[in-house]
Amino acid sequence: MNSSAWIYGGIACLAILLLLAYRYGFLVPAPKGLSILLYHKVSSRHSDALTISVERLDRELAYIKSSGYTPISFSELKESLNGRRALPAKPVVVTFDDGYLSTYELAYPLLAKHGIRATVFLPTAFIGGVAGWDGANEPLMTWEIIRKLGETRFFEFGMHSHRHDSYEHYSAAQAETDLLQCLHALEDSGCAFTRVFAYPYGRMPKNPSADHAMREFFRLHDIDFAVRIGSRLNALPPKDIFGMKRAAVNGTDTFWEFKTKLRKGRIKLF
Repeated sequence: MNSSAWIYGGIACLAILLLLAYRYGFLVPAPKGLSILLYHKVSSRHSDALTISVERLDRELAYIKSSGYTPISFSELKESLNGRRALPAKPVVVTFDDGYLSTYELAYPLLAKHGIRATVFLPTAFIGGVAGWDGANEPLMTWEIIRKLGETRFFEFGMHSHRHDSYEHYSAAQAETDLLQCLHALEDSGCAFTRVFAYPYGRMPKNPSADHAMREFFRLHDIDFAVRIGSRLNALPPKDIFGMKRAAVNGTDTFWEFKTKLRKGRIKLF
């Protein structure tokens, strides 16, 4: 190998090291913004991509509080953007999708222990049944449990569609029908809820006309925010209130990966 090749190879290695240091290094300041964390299931028996153990969740919630982060709700975020509340220096929103029964049985005691409020997004057609979309058929909370949790200071509830279908290929009419069914189900349930929507599977409509119609629906029905999976921090104020990004916390993540997602939104280089 000639000297030029050695030089270019050295430069390439240095560039990779600098990228790794920037993305993963805890000596590099995290970007400013709002971190929104996404959880699904909690288990006392096992972990997988969508399931976090009780021990891990306990450790992660403790770390959020001990590291100077202040958990906020979407209601508090709305108040801050309207000038009625000052945001803390390091805000974070903790969310759980799908309304699994384990959110009540296992996550609730830990949220209460650490004094953290979480937003739970509900697919309304399945309340009181099972989550048939992931093959596990795990039980979901009932409306009675949801109303009970809504009376505590540790939960707010949001919209997660009616049928739990991906909106990626939905037409404008399909999106409007599903959103109306979800909204009406929540209104009829007697459950206090926040007008925030989480896209099923994190997928927004690909068709521009469907996406535009969906956003018009949000404005017409006073939906404050919509969240997807984007794995980056959100600027404050948000650049797109109907496309806010969440970092999915997996049960298979290492604790170091969790800390990186909390600080920087994602662990990928690119």
